[in-house]
Amino acid sequence: MMLVNLLDRYSIIEISGEDHLDFLQGQLTNDIKKNEKKFIYSGMCNPKGRLFAFLRILRTPDSSSIFFVIPSSLADAVQKRLTMFILRAKVVIQKAENFHLIGIIDDNPLIDISADRKLNLPDQTNRSVMIFQDNDLYKQITTKHSFDDISNWIKKDIEFGIPEVMEQTQEKFLVHTCNLDLIDAVNFKKGCYTGQEIVARTHYLGKPKHRSFYGVVNSKLSLDYGEQVFENDQSVGAVVNFTCCENKTYVLFEKTLDTQDDSLNIKGEKLVITKS
Repeated sequence: MMLVNLLDRYSIIEISGEDHLDFLQGQLTNDIKKNEKKFIYSGMCNPKGRLFAFLRILRTPDSSSIFFVIPSSLADAVQKRLTMFILRAKVVIQKAENFHLIGIIDDNPLIDISADRKLNLPDQTNRSVMIFQDNDLYKQITTKHSFDDISNWIKKDIEFGIPEVMEQTQEKFLVHTCNLDLIDAVNFKKGCYTGQEIVARTHYLGKPKHRSFYGVVNSKLSLDYGEQVFENDQSVGAVVNFTCCENKTYVLFEKTLDTQDDSLNIKGEKLVITKS
């Protein structure tokens, strides 16, 4: 079992108030009202259907609050954008700065870490998260278990096609480019939300020209989000998510669908597709 402190990478925004579910329904690609899972993925788009943010959404047992887990570098921008649309809605949006957020990988059921607090991720990675305010519980957990490097968590995300939107790639990728429709992060039957027309048109009338793939470079590379991916010397895509561990670079990247995959490279290093 591994534990990671997700606050090394992410911040938490709490959305509450009498109208918070109706309000969020008009902002998100997923159906926040009908999907009662305690952990879901969703996108937040601009009017052109490009991703302003990719969200990990947690909810309290009574749904009195919704928590957005987002990269810390985007927290202020997401909070500001949401606040713009409140108008007269009874909604409170605030940074949840007094919470702990712990990720658990390869959970061992024989080790008691407040099983009732764990929220299982909606993928097949045997992962869960805990979000809580109890400082005594935090001390209890960290006394018994040390935190592992967060790169292990990111690697699991990449293996299962979980994207990331950072400052460098904000409003760069379309929903289908990042495979949000393949990870249950979009509901095509819900009502309108910002960017919905573009997303629906691609789904029902068009065909995505770009998709995301999982690949590995057999060396450690210094990359950035949005880094170009090449077919020989021609740019055909960009890095969506990445991490380095075990002397390799693990990459989730988007590309056009008509490439010669055995000629893909990043910074001149061969990129091998592991899973499409």
